[in-house]
Amino acid sequence: MHVSFGRHTKALTREVHRATSWPAVLEICGLPRFRGYFSSVTGKIANKAMSSLSGAGDGPRGKVLAIAGCTNSGKTTLTKILCNKLMKGGATVHSIHQDEFFYTEDKVEKIYQEEGSEPAFFYDYDSISAVDRDGLINAIREASLTYDYTIVEGNMVTELSQVIALCDRIMFLMLDKETCHNRRIKRIYDPPDMPGYFEKVVWPAYRQHLSNALYSARRNCRFLFLDANTTSERPDLKFMNSLIQSFLDDAVHFCYDASELEGAVRFFTSGSCEGTSLSDRTTPDTLDGRSVLQIEYDIDDEFAYKELQKLCQRIRVAYPGVERVGIFHRIGDVSAGEKLFRVAISSSHQNEASKVIEMVVDEFDRLSLIREKVVYKDDGSGQEKSGKRYTKNGCLRTEVDGSLPEPSRLKRNGEVIQADTES
Repeated sequence: MHVSFGRHTKALTREVHRATSWPAVLEICGLPRFRGYFSSVTGKIANKAMSSLSGAGDGPRGKVLAIAGCTNSGKTTLTKILCNKLMKGGATVHSIHQDEFFYTEDKVEKIYQEEGSEPAFFYDYDSISAVDRDGLINAIREASLTYDYTIVEGNMVTELSQVIALCDRIMFLMLDKETCHNRRIKRIYDPPDMPGYFEKVVWPAYRQHLSNALYSARRNCRFLFLDANTTSERPDLKFMNSLIQSFLDDAVHFCYDASELEGAVRFFTSGSCEGTSLSDRTTPDTLDGRSVLQIEYDIDDEFAYKELQKLCQRIRVAYPGVERVGIFHRIGDVSAGEKLFRVAISSSHQNEASKVIEMVVDEFDRLSLIREKVVYKDDGSGQEKSGKRYTKNGCLRTEVDGSLPEPSRLKRNGEVIQADTES
């Protein structure tokens, strides 16, 4: 399956390739030079700083970065920008595109519609079964042994646990349905989208891929979810660079394991900062005069990631000296007295970092992102304290406005299936 990109993307790429440094990229789109990470780290120093993102071992394997998420969210353009910048910094870089590993049409599963529908079936190019998994995985492994950086992009790369395990950091781009559809109808696909393919295959598949990625992220700190929606018709270079800065310098993570909070500080190693300021919160021992045994925490992951991305952006506007922002919260059962919530800020000014921590804590509480179920020692009963926009299992599987897409009765390779939009 091949995609033809428009003149806008090609022109954008030409501008990026002419730039010789991160400040030059920022100047292309009229941005001021950041006093933080991008302005102070160039060339091979940038290469070293980026390698600290993963916290991975120091073996011979190069770093593997993945750009995944919704179709038409800008994955390919972001891949080109990252490749160009890393190569300008002196690194060897190789990009791998999932679309190059699609099977030929005769090997792709068919989704049959109800009798009498036109078309009678769709080729399911939005299922991981349409991809040569072994070929993709082997290509990533081989490239990681040869190049300093391997960047793999595709809308389904997070569907393979073997690919996730190979990655040091994963950017997952999110879009709303209207934006995705408006962008998709302006692209040329081979084979072309048949009538109904977006509604019945593309969008339900993306929602399932997002749900699966959110589930994986609770156990894997490599993920960063970013909202790729823009007010303009097409994302410009300024917006693309804001996503890249978030990818490099922000860490927002909801995790089950307490060790993730301890390991979070590794992300904030930065030579140009005075240091990293931390603020921790523990699960309370008592509530309303009663002794707490444990509290079960849950969250609407998708909504929370979007809101905290906005918060990180506001921080950078208000406090230009901030280099990195980290927000980590445990979910699941957390015993009384255990570490629960950590905010980590790297800034060139210690006073500024303290103000940002206070801002993050206040805003996190104001958003009421967390749902709590308290279990007391005296009787072991649970009492729920509702937060905002909570959904069962935490991983959002509905639209942002709370509505579910209508399920479609389809057949895959002749077998009747129900489009999975909720479970």
